[in-house]
Amino acid sequence: WSLPPVGAPQLLGLISASGATVIARQRLPSTQLKGGTTALAVSLEPKGGVPSETGPTGPVLFKGALIQKML
Repeated sequence: WSLPPVGAPQLLGLISASGATVIARQRLPSTQLKGGTTALAVSLEPKGGVPSETGPTGPVLFKGALIQKML
């Protein structure tokens, strides 16, 4: 989940049970990357994804600040 400073969480995708998952930068709108206040979260959801468009339905397992760093 992308947790913008204002507004509802936005789904970024599903984490694969078979290995590492990469979130494409295109999934994070540039307006959310500015200011360094956006956080990311991982929630436990039913198999196949979130059943609701309003945000996570299961418990949040991890949450942390998004730090933009040029590589």
